[in-house]
Amino acid sequence: MKRFEPVIVGFVCNECVYAAADLAGTTRLSYPSNIRLIRVPCSGQVDMTHILRAFENGADGVFVGGCLKEQCHYVDGNVKAEKRIHFLRETLKAMGIKEERLGIHFMSASMGREFANFAQELTSTIRKLGPSPLKGKTKTIHQNGKRAMLRDMLLSMAKKADVSKIDFSVVIEGFGETEIDKNKCIGCGACDYVCKDGAMAVEVKKDGLLIKNTYWKCTACRMCSDVCPKECLEVKDVFDLSRFLGGKEEIKTEVGMTQCENCGKSFLPLMLAQDIERFLSTKDRTGEFLDHCPKCRKLDQADRIRRTQGLAGKPMRVKSQKSSKRLTTKWVK
Repeated sequence: MKRFEPVIVGFVCNECVYAAADLAGTTRLSYPSNIRLIRVPCSGQVDMTHILRAFENGADGVFVGGCLKEQCHYVDGNVKAEKRIHFLRETLKAMGIKEERLGIHFMSASMGREFANFAQELTSTIRKLGPSPLKGKTKTIHQNGKRAMLRDMLLSMAKKADVSKIDFSVVIEGFGETEIDKNKCIGCGACDYVCKDGAMAVEVKKDGLLIKNTYWKCTACRMCSDVCPKECLEVKDVFDLSRFLGGKEEIKTEVGMTQCENCGKSFLPLMLAQDIERFLSTKDRTGEFLDHCPKCRKLDQADRIRRTQGLAGKPMRVKSQKSSKRLTTKWVK
């Protein structure tokens, strides 16, 4: 039988590892031709989607090569790469993929012999593992955006895997769990306003206001916690694979709504209205306007103006938008 020959893709930094591979070639040190090198400026630029795409396109093993520790030409690119590799190894392990198929190696430009030995050992290891179970089974059309693409890739790999919650000892930047103190939240919606990734959302219902969070969209930027006026929101660095792949929108808290005394419509979170009233009381002002919705307040103001001008009891001309193309007018008493 013909011996299985693996395909191994290596993302190597230009400054050190690629130079070491070049040195191994110029000094006539042989290493397996299974290694396909992709030169990058720095190992820190290798994204997780690049690695997963290599597996999707038939690689049996992938490695990232970077400068020696504390000798990175771009300060800490190799440290960032190491965190990403640790994250992906744990994730693939939870899906039943052997963690030996993905690794990271550090060396300097003068370590040509070490690169040749490493290439031989890695090829032997992947050859024993056999073909990758992901080969030819996970190609999908991915959504736009790095976060959505990462989720699609992992989701396609985990279709037949028993994925459970993973507790990482090291968590890379960009994954966070959002928690809200229900006793402090006033439903102001500031978190939804500043969230550029769409992770936080506010949904207004007839009987209440819902603060929602989509876990897989959260990049742990902490803009929501920084802008929260009540400091009731906290973002913790944590990764939960099952929730990340699930993609469900979770309700974090619910705030009651005030109702207009005139028309009965809900228009303002109850706790926010109480907060405004407390603020106005310190300024010797009253919050009577909070009893009516904005539409009714406009009508009340217009009615007061009409009474002062002696137009009380006469029909009033009001513009209402019936369609997106034109405005119509009607007469109301």
